[in-house]
Amino acid sequence: MRLRMLMSLVAAVALALPAVFFAASPAAAAPLPNCDSVRRYAGVLPGFYVDLPARNGSVNCVLGQGNTGPAVRVLQTALVFCNNGDTGGVDGVYGAKTRNVITWIQAANGLTADGVYGPQTRKVLRWVHHNGQQGICYRSPV
Repeated sequence: MRLRMLMSLVAAVALALPAVFFAASPAAAAPLPNCDSVRRYAGVLPGFYVDLPARNGSVNCVLGQGNTGPAVRVLQTALVFCNNGDTGGVDGVYGAKTRNVITWIQAANGLTADGVYGPQTRKVLRWVHHNGQQGICYRSPV
């Protein structure tokens, strides 16, 4: 009798464990890819446009310390000219100064201040909208 009760208890625990460990944990979201190019959108005024960091045409991408290229250059341009950030220049290198500016902007806007540029940070930044001769700073169109 005790052996039967013990076996029933072990079986019940074995059946319950997967539900505790697997059903209760949230599904992990796939990480976003690194931005490696630029996508152009219509600006806020007729004839104006704005360039945003992108990957394969999508602006849902991330940049972090160590990234380089045109996507970083577009981000640094916005940080310097529209967000009062000192990135150490617009050199296309996501270094410590660029990370610090992103962290500061994230904290000031109630975001997780991790220093990584992504979709939530894009939405709070002001971007350069220009027509080749004049530019204004405004939020992202997407």
